[in-house]
Amino acid sequence: MTSNFLARRRSFIRGSLFGALGGWSLVSSLACSQREEPVAFTLPHFSLATPSGLVQTREHYANQALLMNFWATWCEPCRREMADLESLHRHWAPKGLKVVAVSVDTDTHLVREFLLRQPVSFTVLLDPKQSLSKAGLNISSFPTTLLVNPAGQIRERIVGARAWMDAPVQRIIAERLKL
Repeated sequence: MTSNFLARRRSFIRGSLFGALGGWSLVSSLACSQREEPVAFTLPHFSLATPSGLVQTREHYANQALLMNFWATWCEPCRREMADLESLHRHWAPKGLKVVAVSVDTDTHLVREFLLRQPVSFTVLLDPKQSLSKAGLNISSFPTTLLVNPAGQIRERIVGARAWMDAPVQRIIAERLKL
């Protein structure tokens, strides 16, 4: 009798557990299929130099859609995605998207050396004190990319490296920035 009771109890627990997990996965998949519009935060003011010393501010990018990629030379995924960001820049620049890479390296000479080995045609800015990345935007993982609409609102925050030319990523860029 005891073993029969224990077998029914195990069966009931197993069924309840799988039912609960199945229900959770259904709710989870429904939630994932309906992406909510993210809350828009405004890109804070910044004043950062390019590796050649030209200072650029947020106002320099007024009324422009931006893809801002925060990276570092010591970050392997960041270095790997640079070529893909270059392809993305060449593809989207004629459609109005500016790609800006913001290096958080404290040693700006390392950034210059990296760019000599792997030149890019998009803008690179230096944030060695992390005044924009950490203090202004609370970015602590690299790479982190922001999609900023022409009004200066951050429409998407993407943490981690991406294959920027893949169709799903291209759709997110087009949707979020209305390009």
